[in-house]
Amino acid sequence: MRKVLPLFFCLFSTAFLHAQLNWQRPVLLEYGVIKIEKVERSSQQFPIKMIGGLIFVQAKLEGNIGHFILDTGAPTLVVNRTLRKQFRPDKQILGITGQSEIGMRLIHDFRLGQLKTKPIEAIDVDMSHLEKLIRHPIEGLIGYQAINNYELLLDYEQQQIELLKPNGQPEQQDLEIIGRLPFELMGHFPVIKVQIGKRTYHFGIDTGAETNLIARKHKRRLRHWTDKDGTRKYLQGVDKGRVSAYFTQLNNLHIAGKNYDSLPFTFTDISHLNSSRKVKLDGILGYPFLKSQLFSINFKDQEIRIWAPRAKPSQQEEDLMVKLTECLMRR
Repeated sequence: MRKVLPLFFCLFSTAFLHAQLNWQRPVLLEYGVIKIEKVERSSQQFPIKMIGGLIFVQAKLEGNIGHFILDTGAPTLVVNRTLRKQFRPDKQILGITGQSEIGMRLIHDFRLGQLKTKPIEAIDVDMSHLEKLIRHPIEGLIGYQAINNYELLLDYEQQQIELLKPNGQPEQQDLEIIGRLPFELMGHFPVIKVQIGKRTYHFGIDTGAETNLIARKHKRRLRHWTDKDGTRKYLQGVDKGRVSAYFTQLNNLHIAGKNYDSLPFTFTDISHLNSSRKVKLDGILGYPFLKSQLFSINFKDQEIRIWAPRAKPSQQEEDLMVKLTECLMRR
Protein backbone atom coordinates (compact mmCIF):
# COMPACT_ATOMS: atom_id res chain seq x y z
CA MET A 1 0.00 0.00 0.00
CA ARG A 2 1.37 3.37 -0.96
CA LYS A 3 2.08 5.81 1.84
CA VAL A 4 -0.14 8.85 2.29
CA LEU A 5 1.60 12.09 3.24
CA PRO A 6 -0.12 15.20 4.59
CA LEU A 7 0.25 18.23 2.34
CA PHE A 8 -0.20 21.67 3.88
CA PHE A 9 1.72 23.78 1.39
CA CYS A 10 -0.10 26.62 -0.29
CA LEU A 11 -3.44 25.66 1.22
CA PHE A 12 -4.83 29.11 0.63
CA SER A 13 -2.58 30.56 -2.04
CA THR A 14 -4.58 28.74 -4.67
CA ALA A 15 -7.22 30.04 -7.07
CA PHE A 16 -10.69 30.69 -5.66
CA LEU A 17 -13.65 29.26 -7.55
CA HIS A 18 -16.25 31.58 -6.10
CA ALA A 19 -17.34 34.02 -8.80
CA GLN A 20 -16.95 37.09 -6.60
CA LEU A 21 -13.27 36.50 -5.98
CA ASN A 22 -10.61 37.37 -8.53
CA TRP A 23 -6.88 36.78 -8.21
CA GLN A 24 -6.20 39.97 -10.17
CA ARG A 25 -7.18 41.90 -7.06
CA PRO A 26 -5.05 41.69 -3.91
CA VAL A 27 -6.52 38.69 -2.14
CA LEU A 28 -5.79 40.22 1.26
CA LEU A 29 -8.52 42.78 0.65
CA GLU A 30 -11.03 39.95 0.74
CA TYR A 31 -9.97 38.93 4.22
CA GLY A 32 -9.25 42.29 5.79
CA VAL A 33 -5.82 43.51 6.80
CA ILE A 34 -4.27 42.28 10.02
CA LYS A 35 -3.07 45.27 12.00
CA ILE A 36 -0.51 44.80 14.74
CA GLU A 37 -1.25 46.95 17.79
CA LYS A 38 2.03 46.85 19.66
CA VAL A 39 5.40 45.13 19.84
CA GLU A 40 7.66 46.37 22.59
CA ARG A 41 10.88 44.58 21.74
CA SER A 42 12.97 44.81 18.58
CA SER A 43 12.83 41.04 18.19
CA GLN A 44 10.89 38.14 19.62
CA GLN A 45 11.88 34.49 19.83
CA PHE A 46 9.34 31.69 19.83
CA PRO A 47 9.99 28.02 20.58
CA ILE A 48 8.64 25.72 17.90
CA LYS A 49 7.65 22.09 17.68
CA MET A 50 8.39 20.21 14.48
CA ILE A 51 5.98 17.52 13.31
CA GLY A 52 7.33 16.16 10.07
CA GLY A 53 8.21 19.32 8.16
CA LEU A 54 5.53 21.46 9.82
CA ILE A 55 6.38 24.33 12.18
CA PHE A 56 4.03 24.47 15.17
CA VAL A 57 3.98 27.51 17.45
CA GLN A 58 1.69 28.40 20.34
CA ALA A 59 -0.59 31.41 20.04
CA LYS A 60 -3.78 32.72 21.62
CA LEU A 61 -7.08 32.76 19.76
CA GLU A 62 -9.92 34.51 21.56
CA GLY A 63 -8.09 33.98 24.86
CA ASN A 64 -7.42 30.27 24.32
CA ILE A 65 -3.88 28.95 23.80
CA GLY A 66 -3.57 26.65 20.81
CA HIS A 67 -1.17 25.06 18.34
CA PHE A 68 -0.83 26.88 15.01
CA ILE A 69 1.17 26.01 11.89
CA LEU A 70 3.46 28.77 10.63
CA ASP A 71 2.49 28.82 6.95
CA THR A 72 3.66 31.70 4.76
CA GLY A 73 1.76 30.01 1.92
CA ALA A 74 -1.47 31.15 3.60
CA PRO A 75 -2.39 34.79 2.91
CA THR A 76 -3.82 35.48 6.36
CA LEU A 77 -4.98 33.81 9.57
CA VAL A 78 -6.75 30.48 9.02
CA VAL A 79 -8.89 28.88 11.72
CA ASN A 80 -9.87 25.23 12.07
CA ARG A 81 -13.65 25.28 11.78
CA THR A 82 -14.03 22.17 13.99
CA LEU A 83 -13.36 24.45 16.97
CA ARG A 84 -16.88 25.88 16.70
CA LYS A 85 -20.29 24.35 16.19
CA GLN A 86 -21.73 26.63 13.52
CA PHE A 87 -20.14 26.86 10.09
CA ARG A 88 -21.54 28.45 6.95
CA PRO A 89 -19.35 27.82 3.90
CA ASP A 90 -19.71 30.50 1.25
CA LYS A 91 -16.64 30.02 -0.94
CA GLN A 92 -14.54 27.26 -2.44
CA ILE A 93 -10.82 26.92 -3.03
CA LEU A 94 -9.06 24.76 -5.55
CA GLY A 95 -6.08 22.96 -4.10
CA ILE A 96 -3.66 20.31 -5.24
CA THR A 97 -6.08 17.50 -4.38
CA GLY A 98 -9.37 19.12 -5.32
CA GLN A 99 -11.95 21.60 -4.02
CA SER A 100 -12.65 22.53 -0.43
CA GLU A 101 -15.36 24.64 1.18
CA ILE A 102 -14.37 27.58 3.34
CA GLY A 103 -16.14 30.27 5.28
CA MET A 104 -15.18 33.55 6.90
CA ARG A 105 -14.98 34.17 10.62
CA LEU A 106 -14.50 37.39 12.58
CA ILE A 107 -11.61 37.05 15.05
CA HIS A 108 -11.60 39.65 17.82
CA ASP A 109 -8.39 38.67 19.58
CA PHE A 110 -5.35 36.85 18.18
CA ARG A 111 -1.95 37.04 19.90
CA LEU A 112 1.44 35.64 18.99
CA GLY A 113 3.72 36.53 21.87
CA GLN A 114 3.53 40.32 22.15
CA LEU A 115 1.95 40.65 18.70
CA LYS A 116 -1.74 41.41 18.99
CA THR A 117 -4.09 41.85 16.07
CA LYS A 118 -7.14 44.06 15.79
CA PRO A 119 -10.44 42.36 14.87
CA ILE A 120 -10.07 40.63 11.51
CA GLU A 121 -11.86 38.25 9.21
CA ALA A 122 -10.10 34.90 9.08
CA ILE A 123 -10.58 31.92 6.78
CA ASP A 124 -12.60 29.10 8.34
CA VAL A 125 -11.92 25.56 7.10
CA ASP A 126 -12.21 21.97 8.34
CA MET A 127 -8.82 20.46 9.25
CA SER A 128 -10.06 17.49 11.28
CA HIS A 129 -8.81 14.90 8.79
CA LEU A 130 -5.34 16.47 8.85
CA GLU A 131 -5.33 16.41 12.65
CA LYS A 132 -6.02 12.68 12.54
CA LEU A 133 -3.34 12.14 9.94
CA ILE A 134 -0.56 13.78 11.97
CA ARG A 135 -2.12 12.92 15.35
CA HIS A 136 -1.83 16.46 16.65
CA PRO A 137 -4.35 19.26 17.21
CA ILE A 138 -4.34 22.16 14.73
CA GLU A 139 -6.05 25.36 15.82
CA GLY A 140 -5.15 27.06 12.55
CA LEU A 141 -2.47 28.55 10.31
CA ILE A 142 -0.49 31.76 10.83
CA GLY A 143 -0.15 33.24 7.36
CA TYR A 144 1.70 35.98 5.56
CA GLN A 145 -0.35 38.98 6.70
CA ALA A 146 0.36 38.29 10.38
CA ILE A 147 4.14 38.54 9.97
CA ASN A 148 4.82 40.52 6.79
CA ASN A 149 5.97 43.61 8.72
CA TYR A 150 8.82 41.62 10.24
CA GLU A 151 11.82 39.61 9.20
CA LEU A 152 11.19 35.94 9.89
CA LEU A 153 14.29 34.03 11.03
CA LEU A 154 13.94 30.24 10.81
CA ASP A 155 16.22 28.26 13.11
CA TYR A 156 15.29 24.61 12.75
CA GLU A 157 18.41 23.39 14.54
CA GLN A 158 17.63 25.35 17.71
CA GLN A 159 13.89 24.66 17.35
CA GLN A 160 12.91 28.32 17.34
CA ILE A 161 11.81 31.17 15.11
CA GLU A 162 12.44 34.86 15.58
CA LEU A 163 10.56 37.92 14.35
CA LEU A 164 12.81 40.92 13.80
CA LYS A 165 11.67 44.50 13.41
CA PRO A 166 13.04 46.34 10.33
CA ASN A 167 16.85 46.57 10.59
CA GLY A 168 16.69 44.55 13.79
CA GLN A 169 19.34 42.11 14.94
CA PRO A 170 18.81 38.54 16.15
CA GLU A 171 19.07 37.94 19.87
CA GLN A 172 21.94 35.61 19.09
CA GLN A 173 24.54 38.35 18.73
CA ASP A 174 27.27 36.33 17.01
CA LEU A 175 25.26 35.87 13.79
CA GLU A 176 26.11 37.67 10.58
CA ILE A 177 24.65 37.74 7.07
CA ILE A 178 26.73 35.71 4.63
CA GLY A 179 24.40 35.78 1.63
CA ARG A 180 21.42 37.63 0.18
CA LEU A 181 18.84 36.32 -2.26
CA PRO A 182 16.39 38.86 -3.72
CA PHE A 183 12.87 37.71 -4.45
CA GLU A 184 9.79 39.05 -6.19
CA LEU A 185 6.64 39.14 -4.10
CA MET A 186 3.72 37.72 -6.09
CA GLY A 187 0.64 38.22 -3.98
CA HIS A 188 1.96 36.92 -0.67
CA PHE A 189 4.46 34.51 -2.25
CA PRO A 190 8.24 35.18 -2.26
CA VAL A 191 9.45 33.88 -5.64
CA ILE A 192 13.14 33.27 -6.40
CA LYS A 193 15.08 32.12 -9.46
CA VAL A 194 16.69 28.69 -9.33
CA GLN A 195 19.04 27.31 -11.92
CA ILE A 196 18.88 23.58 -12.65
CA GLY A 197 21.40 22.56 -15.23
CA LYS A 198 21.38 25.38 -17.78
CA ARG A 199 17.75 26.43 -17.30
CA THR A 200 16.25 28.97 -14.89
CA TYR A 201 13.06 28.16 -12.97
CA HIS A 202 10.80 30.16 -10.64
CA PHE A 203 10.16 28.74 -7.18
CA GLY A 204 7.96 30.03 -4.38
CA ILE A 205 9.15 29.91 -0.76
CA ASP A 206 6.69 28.35 1.69
CA THR A 207 7.25 27.53 5.37
CA GLY A 208 4.11 25.38 5.30
CA ALA A 209 5.45 23.00 2.65
CA GLU A 210 6.60 19.68 4.07
CA THR A 211 8.32 18.80 0.83
CA ASN A 212 9.85 20.62 -2.12
CA LEU A 213 7.53 20.49 -5.11
CA ILE A 214 8.12 20.82 -8.83
CA ALA A 215 5.66 20.79 -11.71
CA ARG A 216 5.11 17.36 -13.19
CA LYS A 217 5.56 18.75 -16.71
CA HIS A 218 9.29 19.23 -16.02
CA LYS A 219 9.93 15.59 -15.13
CA ARG A 220 11.19 14.52 -18.55
CA ARG A 221 13.31 17.64 -19.03
CA LEU A 222 14.98 17.13 -15.65
CA ARG A 223 15.51 13.39 -15.96
CA HIS A 224 19.31 13.85 -16.15
CA TRP A 225 19.31 15.59 -12.74
CA THR A 226 17.01 13.18 -10.88
CA ASP A 227 17.85 9.98 -9.06
CA LYS A 228 16.61 6.83 -10.73
CA ASP A 229 15.29 5.29 -7.50
CA GLY A 230 12.18 7.45 -7.15
CA THR A 231 8.96 6.26 -5.52
CA ARG A 232 5.26 6.96 -6.00
CA LYS A 233 3.22 8.07 -2.98
CA TYR A 234 0.04 9.97 -2.27
CA LEU A 235 -0.34 13.56 -1.09
CA GLN A 236 -3.15 14.47 1.29
CA GLY A 237 -4.69 17.91 0.95
CA VAL A 238 -7.02 20.12 2.95
CA ASP A 239 -10.00 18.98 0.86
CA LYS A 240 -9.73 15.35 2.14
CA GLY A 241 -8.74 14.18 -1.32
CA ARG A 242 -5.38 12.76 -2.33
CA VAL A 243 -3.27 12.68 -5.46
CA SER A 244 -0.44 10.52 -6.71
CA ALA A 245 3.03 12.07 -6.79
CA TYR A 246 6.56 11.02 -7.70
CA PHE A 247 9.18 11.42 -4.95
CA THR A 248 12.84 11.67 -5.94
CA GLN A 249 16.00 13.73 -5.44
CA LEU A 250 17.24 16.53 -7.67
CA ASN A 251 20.86 17.42 -8.28
CA ASN A 252 22.75 20.38 -9.71
CA LEU A 253 20.51 23.13 -8.30
CA HIS A 254 22.15 26.55 -8.05
CA ILE A 255 20.64 28.98 -5.53
CA ALA A 256 22.37 32.16 -4.36
CA GLY A 257 25.74 30.93 -5.59
CA LYS A 258 25.51 27.60 -3.79
CA ASN A 259 25.13 24.21 -5.42
CA TYR A 260 22.56 21.79 -3.97
CA ASP A 261 22.68 18.06 -4.68
CA SER A 262 20.40 15.26 -3.51
CA LEU A 263 17.65 17.69 -2.53
CA PRO A 264 14.31 15.88 -2.05
CA PHE A 265 11.61 16.87 -4.52
CA THR A 266 8.12 15.76 -5.45
CA PHE A 267 6.83 15.91 -9.02
CA THR A 268 3.10 16.66 -9.06
CA ASP A 269 0.47 18.85 -10.72
CA ILE A 270 0.68 22.47 -9.46
CA SER A 271 -1.34 24.10 -12.24
CA HIS A 272 -3.83 25.43 -9.68
CA LEU A 273 -1.11 27.81 -8.45
CA ASN A 274 -0.71 29.42 -11.86
CA SER A 275 -4.26 30.19 -12.92
CA SER A 276 -3.66 33.95 -13.03
CA ARG A 277 0.03 34.57 -12.39
CA LYS A 278 2.09 36.59 -14.86
CA VAL A 279 5.18 34.60 -13.88
CA LYS A 280 4.32 30.92 -13.67
CA LEU A 281 5.64 28.98 -10.70
CA ASP A 282 7.70 25.93 -11.56
CA GLY A 283 7.74 24.67 -8.00
CA ILE A 284 7.80 25.29 -4.26
CA LEU A 285 10.76 25.25 -1.89
CA GLY A 286 9.76 24.14 1.59
CA TYR A 287 11.15 22.40 4.64
CA PRO A 288 13.90 20.26 3.01
CA PHE A 289 15.44 23.43 1.54
CA LEU A 290 14.78 25.85 4.40
CA LYS A 291 16.36 23.57 7.00
CA SER A 292 19.63 23.33 5.04
CA GLN A 293 20.87 26.72 6.29
CA LEU A 294 19.88 29.50 8.66
CA PHE A 295 17.49 31.56 6.52
CA SER A 296 15.43 34.65 7.19
CA ILE A 297 12.65 36.11 5.02
CA ASN A 298 12.48 39.90 4.91
CA PHE A 299 9.17 40.74 3.25
CA LYS A 300 9.69 44.51 3.34
CA ASP A 301 13.07 44.44 1.56
CA GLN A 302 12.01 41.42 -0.53
CA GLU A 303 15.15 39.54 0.35
CA ILE A 304 16.02 36.13 1.75
CA ARG A 305 19.08 36.33 3.97
CA ILE A 306 21.48 33.56 4.86
CA TRP A 307 23.01 33.74 8.33
CA ALA A 308 25.97 32.04 10.00
CA PRO A 309 27.97 32.47 13.23
CA ARG A 310 30.68 35.10 12.95
CA ALA A 311 34.12 33.59 12.36
CA LYS A 312 36.23 33.79 15.49
CA PRO A 313 39.58 35.57 15.12
CA SER A 314 42.67 33.38 14.94
CA GLN A 315 45.25 33.39 17.72
CA GLN A 316 47.54 35.50 15.54
CA GLU A 317 44.78 38.07 15.02
CA GLU A 318 44.02 38.16 18.74
CA ASP A 319 47.70 38.69 19.58
CA LEU A 320 47.87 41.53 17.07
CA MET A 321 44.81 43.20 18.61
CA VAL A 322 46.39 42.96 22.07
CA LYS A 323 49.57 44.63 20.81
CA LEU A 324 47.62 47.40 19.08
CA THR A 325 45.62 48.01 22.26
CA GLU A 326 48.79 48.20 24.33
CA CYS A 327 50.33 50.69 21.90
CA LEU A 328 47.27 52.93 22.07
CA MET A 329 47.25 52.83 25.85
CA ARG A 330 50.91 53.97 26.03
CA ARG A 331 50.11 57.15 24.10
